[in-house]
Amino acid sequence: MKSKSINKSILLAYINDELSEKELIVEIEEWINRNDRNKEYFKSLKALNLASKLYDEEFAVLKKNVWERVERNTQETNIQSKPEQVSQSINWFKYISVAASVLFVVALGTIFFLLKNNNSSDSYYSFRAEAGSKSEVTLPDGTLVYLNSETELRLPQNFNNGNRHVTLFGEAYFKVQKTENKSLFVVNTGDIAIKVLGTEFNVKSYPNEGTIETTLEKGKIKLEKKFDNGNGNKELLTLKPNQRAVFVKKEGDIQLSEIAGEYPENTTSEKGEKVEIGVREEKLLLTEQIETGIYTSWKEGKLVFKSERFDNLLVRMERWYGIEIRLDNDSLKAVQFTGTLKNETIEQALDALKISQPFNYKMDIKNNIVFIN
Repeated sequence: MKSKSINKSILLAYINDELSEKELIVEIEEWINRNDRNKEYFKSLKALNLASKLYDEEFAVLKKNVWERVERNTQETNIQSKPEQVSQSINWFKYISVAASVLFVVALGTIFFLLKNNNSSDSYYSFRAEAGSKSEVTLPDGTLVYLNSETELRLPQNFNNGNRHVTLFGEAYFKVQKTENKSLFVVNTGDIAIKVLGTEFNVKSYPNEGTIETTLEKGKIKLEKKFDNGNGNKELLTLKPNQRAVFVKKEGDIQLSEIAGEYPENTTSEKGEKVEIGVREEKLLLTEQIETGIYTSWKEGKLVFKSERFDNLLVRMERWYGIEIRLDNDSLKAVQFTGTLKNETIEQALDALKISQPFNYKMDIKNNIVFIN
């Protein structure tokens, strides 16, 4: 038999058991096992093929979006003659695992985690961006969502059926799509519900942090305080473009730059444990006419900071690079930095920072930790 060009279409036919030529099947299997790159490409293609067959009709738009993103980043190439080229064109895409109704797909360095929980009345789909990565998701209604590092977005099974509610754990930027029936789009966090029709805004609500932050760029959003006693929500305020609201929770770690002048500074005990002075109460802070890019440019791959305390900046850098950073010098905590990080490595970023404020650092690569003193 004359050797055929093994391209993506041939591999998909093999995956779907649509080939009858035994020699071609043997040739494909030999190619797959030729090196790790070929194996990785094949597993990626197999995972996508499975993702495209998820049976929920209401998520057809989502499945189409995931597949098209891969199509844009994968070139039709003669795999047989140029395996390395194909591997390089898809080296950002890795296959993790498929089991029952749980499918993990990694794209652009980020995990899209589609979870179908059939054993619960509260079934949902979940999308996650792991530490050190960011991603974007197009929801079934056309809404575009950018996920920052260590973020999870949950959608109910009946999303886009007159129920555009999502739940956010972490930070995300929303470009909400208006619908013909003008249904509200609601972002739920632990304490705050954000209601919109069509707009662009950023929400930061990490569970372990003591604030929920909302920055509005376009349109209008309404913030409501959620209650668990069944008495409904309490409207707090309506944000206009270039405004930013910070809701201070009773518990959680506080980044002092977010509530400057409102609460006393955290100190440390002799054992190095954090001690908070005073009793914190729930409070809503509003800032008008801000530079929104400081809070939203992360979606464009930029970490922007302006007069930011070093201890606060290091928290953001931990998520940005997916690494633990330990600051062992209290005198450095309140030092302020202004700048932008984009493609710099963690070492390049720290080298740039210490030009304006001298400090030493060392890397523990094995344990993924940076020590600063």
